[in-house]
Amino acid sequence: MATAIYAVAILVLVLCIGCLALRWLPAGAEARAPLPYCIALIPLLWAPLLACAGILLALRAWLWGAFAIAGLLLWLATRIHMRMQRLSKTTQAMQSTMRDRDIRRCNQLAADHRAQQHHKPLLPIARVMTLNCRYGRADAQEIIEAVRAHHVQCVALQEVQPELLARLDTAGLRDTLPYRCAGIATNADNGGCNVILSAFPLEDCHTSSVDLDAAAVPLATVHIPMPTLSAFDSSSSNLDVSAPSSSEPNPFNPNSADSNSSGTNSSGTSHYTVRIASAHPKSPMRGCASWSTGIRALSQLACHNAIPTVVMGDLNSHSDHPSFRALLRSGFIDALASHNLVLRQQLGLSRLSGNPILTFPRWITWPRIELDHILVSQAASPSTYRLVALDAHAHAIGGTDHLAVIATLAMQQ
Repeated sequence: MATAIYAVAILVLVLCIGCLALRWLPAGAEARAPLPYCIALIPLLWAPLLACAGILLALRAWLWGAFAIAGLLLWLATRIHMRMQRLSKTTQAMQSTMRDRDIRRCNQLAADHRAQQHHKPLLPIARVMTLNCRYGRADAQEIIEAVRAHHVQCVALQEVQPELLARLDTAGLRDTLPYRCAGIATNADNGGCNVILSAFPLEDCHTSSVDLDAAAVPLATVHIPMPTLSAFDSSSSNLDVSAPSSSEPNPFNPNSADSNSSGTNSSGTSHYTVRIASAHPKSPMRGCASWSTGIRALSQLACHNAIPTVVMGDLNSHSDHPSFRALLRSGFIDALASHNLVLRQQLGLSRLSGNPILTFPRWITWPRIELDHILVSQAASPSTYRLVALDAHAHAIGGTDHLAVIATLAMQQ
């Protein structure tokens, strides 16, 4: 019996170390089954590595036990490195388009906040949500309730069927999010089309903005009205953007706008301009090659001459996948893995925060993996403001196997 346990523990240990090594493959090299699935499990490897170490040490297999402990420490080192890299890349991306005087101004605002709790260098402008609707089976009423309860203004849906849109409209979606841009239907649709829903008018809509072998990626430009600084709760170092007091302007109310503008739309309202996309590359089970090329193809949206871009959706990958890291290197920040990092750095708070949000499968707490993302890229040309994400969290919606993700977009002037 002990011999069998010993053999199984060694086999599991070797498999775990092999899976961990896969994360260092070149982008695209992991596009062969079952490599994407093995890499997807890397965040969970601490459990079998710890179990193997305990079993082997209990059996007095000191060499193999030490090997298991070394594997566990290697896994831990990769987690720490990824967290530090998120902080570094987020900060670099925020400052890459900033002139020296902009950096000095942001630092001065942060210093003023710490001293007076008055000025805040990051200003939330809108809430966004992404959800994989599982072949259109997501509960329409729960989607609308989540949108209204969290003041969501832009929604990216994946795996949408016409029946789901009909149910949403019947339940009153157009009263809250009257504007939409849907991806063009193709034979490559994986579970349904991608859709953008918005409380603000959508301009320059593209029903297929990226050339990839998967559901078409709709892309639209939205002008988001500028809120006022008074919408913050200045009595705390934490920004309470979920429930502004009734006596203050609601930063998520389209009618709440400041007189100082970063742009003006056709109606004369001060606004920020952002591009929004809803994406869903194929999963590995629909073809590992299409899965990898689809993820990397989204890099076509990374840089725009004048407008920041937000790509939301079920990207069927996370930061351990080389193909996903290649997408991030094209100019995106993974907002759900780095939310609050810039804010905390600016306000002098703890730097090590912002764990990724685990979204699949919805019905269990562990083991759950990260598949859904909100990616943010800055304008390629110098701009007077930069886009970041704050206050991201998951939200359960019935009828689908993914959690919805809701995040607050903010501008740093």
